[in-house]
Formats: sequence, structure tokens, C-alpha cells
Amino acid sequence: LARNSTLRHLDLDWNALRQQGIQHLAPGLRMNRGLTHLDLSCNKLLQDGAFSLATALAGRHSERLGREHAARHLPVMRGLLLRGNAMGPWGLSILIPLLGRGHDGELDLSDNELGDTGCLLLASEGLSLL
Repeated sequence: LARNSTLRHLDLDWNALRQQGIQHLAPGLRMNRGLTHLDLSCNKLLQDGAFSLATALAGRHSERLGREHAARHLPVMRGLLLRGNAMGPWGLSILIPLLGRGHDGELDLSDNELGDTGCLLLASEGLSLL
């Protein structure tokens, strides 16, 4: 993953990765600059896994990043499929910068316990809920 410069799509849905699995993938995700579509649906990432994913994709070490700093320095993703990871609104808030304002790519955040707070966050970032 770290040395593959042609990989654009990575599908690892339904693998029970959890935060620990994301941490194992992190070095490769940090080094791979070509990835634009990532499917980690139904992997039980929770909030901590969302933070680990965001910091890995930012190309930075999570232990050195504050949450707000990480959110401002993430590369743009065209497709992010994270259905069924129970990340809640906080997990969403750290991942939204991956998409960029007014994102028109693929996004699946269903079954993540986002609630009203998460919906307001998506709307405030200019992301369509339709």
C-alpha cells in the first residue's frame, strides 16, 4: 500500500478492522498519495477509529496532532464509504475535511449514529444530504 502509486480505490468493507486495524493500515495510508476512494464500511471504527483514519490520511502521526489541527490538513477524498461504523458526530467532524467544501463525490455515512448534530455539521460544511 505504501509503495503503490497507482492504487486509487481500496475496498475493505466488512473486515472487522476496528481502530487497531486502521492503525495497522496507517503507515500505508500515510504514504499512498494516489488513493481517492476508500470503503471501510461496517468495520466498527467508532470515534477513535475515525480519528486514526483521519490522521493516517493526513500523512501525520496521530499522537502529534490535535483534533482541530488534523481536520484542517487532510487531503481531499473523492469517495469515502464509512457506513455502519458508529462513529457519531465527533468522528464525522474529524473526517469531513477529507471531502472538501461542497463535495460532489461519493459519501456513505449511514448507520453511524450521527443524529441531529451530525446532520447540522454536514449542512454547515456545504455537503448535500441528498
